[in-house]
Amino acid sequence: MRRMTAALLACAALGAHANTITPDFTDLWWNSSESGWGVNVVQQEDTLFTTLFVYGADGSPTWYVGSDVIYAGVQAGQHVFHGPLYRATGPHFAVPFQTSQVRLAQVGTVTFRAAQATTATLSYTVDGVTITRSIARQTWRSQNFSGEYRGAMVGSYSGCNTGNGPFESAAVFTVTQQGFAITIRQDGAANSCSYSGAYSPAGTIGVVEGASSCGDGLAQSFSVTEMKVGIDFFSGAMTGRGAGTCAFAGRIGGVRRN
Repeated sequence: MRRMTAALLACAALGAHANTITPDFTDLWWNSSESGWGVNVVQQEDTLFTTLFVYGADGSPTWYVGSDVIYAGVQAGQHVFHGPLYRATGPHFAVPFQTSQVRLAQVGTVTFRAAQATTATLSYTVDGVTITRSIARQTWRSQNFSGEYRGAMVGSYSGCNTGNGPFESAAVFTVTQQGFAITIRQDGAANSCSYSGAYSPAGTIGVVEGASSCGDGLAQSFSVTEMKVGIDFFSGAMTGRGAGTCAFAGRIGGVRRN
């Protein structure tokens, strides 16, 4: 288990997330059964800026803005954000913009609930009418994690015969991706491991699940959620399970080598 963790988790030094209290919910969200409307979510620390693009009673495009949707904690196993919802009017886009002409009117409230990083429930009230929809991150382009990274891991073990508690490690990772198949090779001071799995994209993040094999014959299962990549990093939240009840949970991240 420690070798598996050192392999996948040894990427985490940068911390690619936009906040420190929840998964980063920044993305474009929609309901795939109701293509044509959606909500943009941008998260900074404990606050969401939400923009709903829907339709009015006459079928015309309509926008509502929740500019101060504050984290309300965990409720029934879900991260909950809640705040006021506004309708905005202002000057026509083809004339010189004058901020003094912008008017905001509160039409209701908006609540964002998520038990995991890839799906959520959106509830909002407009002029006394309440709407509740299941939403998910919208994906139109898969990320590519291929590259070499120098990273670290932070996490802890539980349920093991020995070695329970905090654990950290470091290694060089070589990520190869072809379509939705990903292989992560870890070269550390003590051992080398290879992790192969299937990548499932979800907007700007994704999930990788699969199995590992190490130079000493150790084989384990793993899962990396909230997996992100940028021009200079990749990161994710990792869990792994060995024999019996031995399990690992932590975060991964690494700096891309040029």
